[in-house]
Amino acid sequence: REAEARETLGYSGPLLVEPNGFNPDVFFPLPLFTEETPWPSKDAPVTLVYVGAMHKGKGVPELVSAMAHLPGRFSLRVIGSAPPSILREMEELAASVPDGEARISFLGHMPQTALREAGMGAHIAVIPQQADGEYLSPIKLQEYLAFGLPIVCTPSELFAEKADSLRS
Repeated sequence: REAEARETLGYSGPLLVEPNGFNPDVFFPLPLFTEETPWPSKDAPVTLVYVGAMHKGKGVPELVSAMAHLPGRFSLRVIGSAPPSILREMEELAASVPDGEARISFLGHMPQTALREAGMGAHIAVIPQQADGEYLSPIKLQEYLAFGLPIVCTPSELFAEKADSLRS
């Protein structure tokens, strides 16, 4: 991987190549489908969660806007950092969604060690990456899988390309 990075980027300085993966001491299954945390019935609340940055191309504005098309029993928890201007835009967008200020929460940046606790009670993880967005790391997908959450991921061709490049 080092040679590939040097060739692709034309960089000759020091380089650290870290393995692709997640920390299993931090990311392990959330309690789902148990008596204490059952899958929601057809009328029960459903919590979606997004963990990551909110900059352009990550799909957070589209995700927040999509909440207007979901029944009121759906809520969204956004965990991640954003510059103040983007956070204000997201909060304004959430306020335009029916009952959005109550259904959509922005928890801000959290250390990895706090993500599992912040994800408690979530039912579905969402990766709303846009096709023209910035780099998409497959680590996010691996972390969500480690939490044991069902995942809604768009657009899927981005992950297919990443998976193909990882296999080669």
